[in-house]
Amino acid sequence: MPTRRFTQLTAGALTVTSDLVSIENGKTLTLGKSGVDDSDAVNLFQLRAVESKVDAITAGSDALSDTLREVKEIAAAVDAANLASINTTITTLSNDVFKSAHVALSASVVPDEAPPSPMPSSIKNALLEDGWYFKNTGPDTSQRKINWYLPAPSNATGVATMESLAEIDLAVYLASKTSTPFVTVYTKTKPGGDNQASWYHSKRTYVLLNSGLTSGNEKNYLFRARLSSGNAVGTQPGRKAVDLEIENFTTSIGSDATPQDEILAISVGTNSAAAAGNVEFVLSSVKVFSSNDNVNYVFSNNDPLTQLIVSKVNELYTQAFNEPAQFP
Repeated sequence: MPTRRFTQLTAGALTVTSDLVSIENGKTLTLGKSGVDDSDAVNLFQLRAVESKVDAITAGSDALSDTLREVKEIAAAVDAANLASINTTITTLSNDVFKSAHVALSASVVPDEAPPSPMPSSIKNALLEDGWYFKNTGPDTSQRKINWYLPAPSNATGVATMESLAEIDLAVYLASKTSTPFVTVYTKTKPGGDNQASWYHSKRTYVLLNSGLTSGNEKNYLFRARLSSGNAVGTQPGRKAVDLEIENFTTSIGSDATPQDEILAISVGTNSAAAAGNVEFVLSSVKVFSSNDNVNYVFSNNDPLTQLIVSKVNELYTQAFNEPAQFP
């Protein structure tokens, strides 16, 4: 190929002189002072094409980096959204979680009226869960009624107010549907009178007014007393949910409770006027939905059974040794 010399050749950002090749990016290629022939020029144009490819790749890298940055930001946003959703789910679940508290058979729970009795095997074999058994039979009226008292979940300062309660659920097995247990919430006395009794200010009783009990063989129920606004929410597998309603006369005697009134106790009771044998049930648990804490009070037949055994042992000891027994 003949050699043709030239002083300068310009192609875009590429400048070729007899002494050197200058490329826009600042790099130089020295070809010597003898000049550049046609083949060198072609190679230079090819080099420029390569440079253009490099620039395109570099630009593409920047665009890719921007895209990856956007993807990362989106992923972070998605993670934040998922985290918020997870936190919400955890909060919801925590609201549905109940602390379990075994109720001991003691004077604070059963200070008066009738205690639970060891349940007959026919009842025990039919139960979904353990519990306290009661049937209103006995020689006097004190054995015809129950008042089993439970504390309301309190806040950090030990206070429980009416506005803190949302719902109280009784898990019961009804051997008799003639007369059923109910729930009463008592508030503490206030100075200056206007108390409904010497030991409490007001009470709200929730009873089964419009029976939702089935006429068939269904015996396992969840009695729900809704204290706050909205519908009852408690559920339990294997139990038919029935809503209790506030008994009208309990709000017309003396002063009704205000949202800020402190709670004295929650009571599970029965009707003292019910005929003997018309009240027979097992109380397995009492769930209390509260803004302070959710508590599930659970009951066991072991408590009255143990109490009965100890009582019999004490009797035998007294008869044998003619002195008081030392067993608790």
